[in-house]
Amino acid sequence: MPTEISRHTIALVKASFPVLEARGLVITRRMYERMFQKEAAWDLFNQSHHEVLLRPGITHAQ
Repeated sequence: MPTEISRHTIALVKASFPVLEARGLVITRRMYERMFQKEAAWDLFNQSHHEVLLRPGITHAQ
């Protein structure tokens, strides 16, 4: 059964849009960099699907 999202949560998500729009790729790259420092995470992901995010000059729109 779906749970209603609070107004506070909605406001928080909406407030994050400008930062994610401006810095989303940097945030994502850093997240993967940190996450894959732990070997346990490697088994959860097919690395060939994520290589494109790590190539210089590649953006989310490409």
